[in-house]
Amino acid sequence: MLDILFGRTIVIIAGMLLITAIMARYNKNYETKAEMRGTLIVTFGLLFAVMFFDDQYPINLILVGLFSAAIWRSMWPTITFYGERYKLNQYLKTNNISVWKNEQIPENIIQDFENTFNKEEYEQKWNNTIFQAMLWTVIALVITWWLVMFTTIDFWFLEMFLLISLLMFIIINLLNYFFFKSSFYDMIRPYIGVVIFVGYLLYDFDQLEKLAWDTSWSTAINMSVSIYLDIINIFLYLLDILSSD
Repeated sequence: MLDILFGRTIVIIAGMLLITAIMARYNKNYETKAEMRGTLIVTFGLLFAVMFFDDQYPINLILVGLFSAAIWRSMWPTITFYGERYKLNQYLKTNNISVWKNEQIPENIIQDFENTFNKEEYEQKWNNTIFQAMLWTVIALVITWWLVMFTTIDFWFLEMFLLISLLMFIIINLLNYFFFKSSFYDMIRPYIGVVIFVGYLLYDFDQLEKLAWDTSWSTAINMSVSIYLDIINIFLYLLDILSSD
């Protein structure tokens, strides 16, 4: 029974990640705020649709595919921002320009960077950074799966802790964005995010093992979406960490 649920879940996750990778070939930033809001609304709408139709095959799989495509469309501007920040940091290092971490960079330096920017010089370094984030995400995925499958630890205890941690994390992020604007918190925020979502990976794999008796499409869809979102969040926070060096 474990093979049926686990197999379905892994196949669905692989399909979601494949769609995400294919969509990566069609990278495009938001051109207007309306486009950004529309993309976010569509993404959350598809997520709720997946949850509502999770037991209606094959509609559930179609919705999961559309949701995977929408996720990449909504996260690409974030990746673009990290890439521009990384390339600017590399430019500063190359030209021995010293700037305190999270310090506002003078406009004239940014202008010089844009005027002298050599795309090929930094593009390969940035691609290597993306690969590193992907590699560390895979390592986190394998280690958490191994801990659940090959140890006797019951990770059910993480449920309430993770829920409270995630809610506090979201609230503090909003407070810092609108009011405090702490550069120190901006520096540690991605590390906190990685810890929380690695914890969620442990919890979700634990749930997958406990629900081995349930071979319904509904359970496979829900577990796949949960683990997929864990993977995406871990990847983005790792990319945030690596791109700020």
